[in-house]
Amino acid sequence: MKKPEDNTFLDELCDSRPSSRIMLREAWPALSPETQMTVLYRITSDPNYPEDLELMERALSSSNPYIRYLAVRCPGVESRSIEEEAEKSTLRDQVNNDPSPLVQGGLVHRDAYSQLVGLGPDPARVLAMAPDARITLLRRVKHPVDWFPKLIRKAASQSLPEHELHTLIEEYLASHVQKKFANASLDTWADRDAQRGLGELWRLSAQLMPQYPHSALLLITRLPTRTRGSATQCIPEDALAALDDAALVALLHRRDVDLAEFRGQILVQAERPGDEVLEAAASRRVALSPAQFATLLTLPERIPALEYCEGLPLVMAQAMKECFRYKYGHARFGELTDYPNDAIRSQLSRLPPLEQRQTVKELRAYQLATVLAPWPGQTAPYDEFARSSELIGRGKPWSNHVARLQRPKALAVAGDPWATYCNFGRYFDIRENYEALRQFSSGYYPDDVPDGETVGLGASTP
Repeated sequence: MKKPEDNTFLDELCDSRPSSRIMLREAWPALSPETQMTVLYRITSDPNYPEDLELMERALSSSNPYIRYLAVRCPGVESRSIEEEAEKSTLRDQVNNDPSPLVQGGLVHRDAYSQLVGLGPDPARVLAMAPDARITLLRRVKHPVDWFPKLIRKAASQSLPEHELHTLIEEYLASHVQKKFANASLDTWADRDAQRGLGELWRLSAQLMPQYPHSALLLITRLPTRTRGSATQCIPEDALAALDDAALVALLHRRDVDLAEFRGQILVQAERPGDEVLEAAASRRVALSPAQFATLLTLPERIPALEYCEGLPLVMAQAMKECFRYKYGHARFGELTDYPNDAIRSQLSRLPPLEQRQTVKELRAYQLATVLAPWPGQTAPYDEFARSSELIGRGKPWSNHVARLQRPKALAVAGDPWATYCNFGRYFDIRENYEALRQFSSGYYPDDVPDGETVGLGASTP
């Protein structure tokens, strides 16, 4: 006799046809516990499998708690109708009186009103269950996006021990977060609902911080920052404002958290943040307005945090390094000023072509600002610029080039090249001084930016 292929008989026993269900009921007593588990698992995974209360009754009489748990998940025991049949009620009573919390939690018990309007289980009834039963229920329960924050707030109001709350959050993050937010529907209304729910979870993390710091940090380090359909991150501003230093450090060190504007605000806020917060804020891309950057340049104790910051515009990096080097007398940021050709060209080469061209224009305009208004302690380069033999090109005396600098010179702010550069961004078109600017910077920056293009900073004077 030909030996049947593996699982062939299981395919027949797990089929939803009436004949297969009869075979399964007859074969059930002779099946090993492992096979019974396999059969029940396959049945619970089949949305079209009909109710078979006789089989469920046999499975619920097993001495193995996990088999009884799988039986609870099968159609028929967890009734979705508001008016339950007497036989189903008997099975539910059997489950509710089961000594195993795993089995008790496997039955998602919902009152008629919650079931009708889709509110999820009553949080008070969930919290009245044994801890293991709560976790088992949470694994399976279907609920709207705002149900879990209600459950946790209710638990906090009852002063649930932190290890129990932490376990609830851990189970929720593993069982529901991915499909509710990261893999949510792209339907506009569904995504809007997901964004609202995700924002509420971030608010919950901030609210838990004083009473349950470890549970709050678990949310902060593992919650997604956006839904599948959102282009921006869904962390509310009020939640960010409520985070303490430990929470900020954990959040800002995440590689998937942008918050570039928020990072910039931390760097320039009036009250000095802790060193760990500064380091975390500068660990990813920072967005600073020209005015914010001007404020940062007046706070030398915060500048070192930006040493390895990603994505800082090259013109800001150059200004920051020169300010720290000359104005404050520290040589720590000497890379760009000591090796301008190699360092600047290397960084420029990694930029997209259009951004590279704009950056070169900004760097040339900033270098002109250092000529007209050098940093305190920086050797005044104006005379060197005027005497440079390179400026005599095309038979014109250097005095002609000096004369062409009179308009930008009127915009100079003494001792502050950055403020001077910001003035250029508002009033100065480099086409009027482009030849002098090109010759002065030819040894520093690529010489491929066409004439007649402006600085394009668009910034007000700080």
